[in-house]
Amino acid sequence: MESNQMELSIPHAKKHLSMPSLLKLVRGVFEEVPDVVTRKTAYSLPDCLMSALAMFSLKYPSLLQFDQDSRQENHISDNLKSLYGVQEVTSDTNVRERLDPIDPFYLQESINKIIAQMQRGKQLERFRLENDHYYVALDGTGYFSSPTIHCESCCEKKHRNGTTTYYHQILAAVMVHPAYAQVLPLAIEPIVRQDGRKKNDCEHNAAKRLLQKLRAMHPHLKMIVLLDGLYADSTIIRLLKELDIRYIITAKEDDLKYLHEFYRESKKETISTRVNGFHSQYAFVNKLPLNSANPDILVNVLTCSEQKEEESMAAYHVEFSSTEAMELNLYKQNTYLIHKTLKSAQWKLSLINGLKGKDRIKSISLTRMKNIQDILPKKAADQLLSDEIGSITGLITSYHNDGRARRGKAQNDCHIAFSTEKPKNLKNFKPNTYLFVNKDSMRKAWNLYLINAQDVGRKVDLDLASMKGLEQLLLSKGEEEFSQQEKAKITKVIEAYHCEQQSFTWISDLSVTEKNVINLSTGGRTRWHIENETLNTLKNQDYQFERNYGHGKKNLSTVFAYLMFTAFLIDQVQEFCCKVFQGSLARCGSRTALWARMRTFFFAYAIKSWEFMHQAITYGIQKPDLSLFLKPVSNNST
Repeated sequence: MESNQMELSIPHAKKHLSMPSLLKLVRGVFEEVPDVVTRKTAYSLPDCLMSALAMFSLKYPSLLQFDQDSRQENHISDNLKSLYGVQEVTSDTNVRERLDPIDPFYLQESINKIIAQMQRGKQLERFRLENDHYYVALDGTGYFSSPTIHCESCCEKKHRNGTTTYYHQILAAVMVHPAYAQVLPLAIEPIVRQDGRKKNDCEHNAAKRLLQKLRAMHPHLKMIVLLDGLYADSTIIRLLKELDIRYIITAKEDDLKYLHEFYRESKKETISTRVNGFHSQYAFVNKLPLNSANPDILVNVLTCSEQKEEESMAAYHVEFSSTEAMELNLYKQNTYLIHKTLKSAQWKLSLINGLKGKDRIKSISLTRMKNIQDILPKKAADQLLSDEIGSITGLITSYHNDGRARRGKAQNDCHIAFSTEKPKNLKNFKPNTYLFVNKDSMRKAWNLYLINAQDVGRKVDLDLASMKGLEQLLLSKGEEEFSQQEKAKITKVIEAYHCEQQSFTWISDLSVTEKNVINLSTGGRTRWHIENETLNTLKNQDYQFERNYGHGKKNLSTVFAYLMFTAFLIDQVQEFCCKVFQGSLARCGSRTALWARMRTFFFAYAIKSWEFMHQAITYGIQKPDLSLFLKPVSNNST
């Protein structure tokens, strides 16, 4: 009876957006890719493409290692057939040889098919904004660099010492939404040397090609592209207007000085909000000229100034001195001292006994406390006994006080805490908290961190240029004392710095009003999703985007980039709308742990379907006695 209830509670994947359906779509595209190899071969081009896709799907660090592991057991080739549709397992050398000469742009169709499937499944609508538009963020990154390996398509960077670096880059277009951590890659454009060109390709030219392809692939999609300041020029803006694509572009003052001067002198409409401890001030002006060379291009400008609100402004102090401070422990915590330097008559700003926002954390080597090392590696965080915690606490207290006594510093109370993860919010901890982190109870690795370490007597020299208005005010003063008005002005500037104020400016062709200025500002900041949730994920979460899986002589590097983005898109679709995948991810706790568990099952068991694998990850399996599988061994010693 219990087993029947268990079966009823197991979620099932959406049929059209399940892993088998998506892989079947991709396989159909691969079967249409023209095969330029005319000689007879035992391995088909679709099998070679699906083998490479399987490697990226399982997050293997190298094609050679994937090939070696795939040939160890018969059930692994069966898994490639049942899960990825690979009929004949091929070698890594054969994969590289077959994929190198094909035109990589045929592989874009696999991404288009998956997005179309999302649209048919009514899941793409969840990315739609209130005005029926979709945010599409563009950004470029490098994924290959070498001083020796190169091909005809490589861009080149000449160095002063006579050496050359060869590199490949791509420009990606990704659908994003402020409410979702998942993203949907729409297209990539290789930044490579174009046919017949001697000069390097650039991100700006790639953007023009990519925008035209986006409109051709999605002729009826209402898009708002989110762009970096690199694209805040007349060429891109005119092209966007021609393609009927709206835009929100970062507007840097160094790039658009003419526009910013107009904006400063214009009468602005403003609105302010206070949310989650942040005070945000929004301002906007419509229809300003982009620059002096293109006065006919009118853009709408909006800014957002965000400042963190401190619970008590008594947390910092501003003091003035005609000489540099010597006895630092005489000052209160977080004292901003404006003083003269000893060797020159220039003013200087120092933060004494400061924590820089009270989020300071530093790592401490456990090798300096050998007795603790003898205790921790044998235990997980939840296995430590009370007497062991007491012993650790005593050792840490001794280390804390002795270390400060050697430097003649005051002894503050210290605190001990244990955790399975490194914390993201350090303000929940008391000052001088020694945190022991053990990420996985199966591992014996411990890390020790000192959180909010208030080192009395610590002095940090601050960059005056980072506090606008303060540098000029200080330079204009001599030895005479500051007036009360000047002191108040300086205090206000430092207060803004202390409260972590930051400002953003964008230009857009969307009319800005009090009703939509917050949403447009949120959209401008959503562009970061392509950096954090896309490119950084591909580089840092086991996708190994910057690893050289094979460069080839023609197109292999670009083909691998398309296949990796296809595997990433499939993962994002699964995470966004597949309950089976979501259950596995929740069980493992992180993507990296999930990929490791998937590889373990893939190479250890014969798996007939993706649902079986995810159910095994989510609910576990009954582990048999290993002795049942051992072959009998004869004893010849008797």
